[in-house]
Amino acid sequence: MTIGTDQILAVLPGACALAQDMTSEFSRLLVAATFRNPRLLQYQLTTHSRSETDGSEFLLEVANLARNPQLRSQLHDHAMDEAKHGRIYTALSERAKEVWLLSDFCGNEGRRDESREAFNGSMVRFFMSLHVAEIRNRLLLDVYLDEIGAIDDKSMRARMYAAIGKIRDDEVRHVNYTLPFVIHGLAAASIALEDVDKAFSMFRSLYWTEASETLRMAATLVTSELPSEGGVEAAFPEDSAVPTQSPWLVLIFSSLNADAVRLIALCKPSSGNAEQPQDPSRPGTVRAAGARVDLDAGFAAIRNLIWNHGNTDCTANKRAALETVAQYFPQEHPSPADMRRIQSFARSLWVDLANATQRFAGEC
Repeated sequence: MTIGTDQILAVLPGACALAQDMTSEFSRLLVAATFRNPRLLQYQLTTHSRSETDGSEFLLEVANLARNPQLRSQLHDHAMDEAKHGRIYTALSERAKEVWLLSDFCGNEGRRDESREAFNGSMVRFFMSLHVAEIRNRLLLDVYLDEIGAIDDKSMRARMYAAIGKIRDDEVRHVNYTLPFVIHGLAAASIALEDVDKAFSMFRSLYWTEASETLRMAATLVTSELPSEGGVEAAFPEDSAVPTQSPWLVLIFSSLNADAVRLIALCKPSSGNAEQPQDPSRPGTVRAAGARVDLDAGFAAIRNLIWNHGNTDCTANKRAALETVAQYFPQEHPSPADMRRIQSFARSLWVDLANATQRFAGEC
């Protein structure tokens, strides 16, 4: 029986888990949320550019160690592809930035491939890791192509589709040329299937770590007052009669969008960990017009609203929940201090997501 990439993805637990995670609803929503936000998209493209450039340099180093001329040529060609991808991502990043400056991301040095430090001169293990990395890249770009319609700018969307499609074709070719080295290593018992599976688990952990970093960047953009699709209607676009009279709810949900709400809902904690807000109808709750209520209880109510209704289609239930949540907040427009508190709360939702995905990375 001939072993192929599809067979590897189907039979190895680590490979199956990586494929499922990278094509999951959560992952697709995260990509869509990234594509909708020009600054977050630029961050992602800049990260890809630096990673591809670093990978190119590593491949050239390994190519210089190869004794076989054909192998050396293959690695050199692969390195040139990665360098080209780095340039493509840089060009896309420049196009995506609009009014944003590349200097905003000067602290993002990209993720140095861990296999570079782990390389011990074993070409078989190097190609095993390289093959798994290229499968990971192909899976990611497949999702990118599926979700590219989330980019609002038509010109940028067309550029992205053409560029990502070309890079994806290169990644398929890289998967195909590295596979025989993995098969040879397995046949010669230089590596075992367990080794290949561990490599998939390592890249699965890396995937969730990178997702966590993207979510943390999204949190920082909330504090930078990044323009977004605002209002309750943006968070729940299918609802036509949500209570928008509350300036607090409008401003809170202006820091989120429909994708963000669904992402948060997908990471709902167990019931024992969920915050339980105070019932606004209970005695002792401040209900006088214009009076302050317990804002912490209101923020907890919003968390529960998202956890319980972020992924449901029952408009009536969500509308009722929104009306209940609105009762926690005063009717007057938030003060500057209140605005900072709203920003802090919105940022905390993104940070919670980042922490959850980082936990996923540790469990791989």
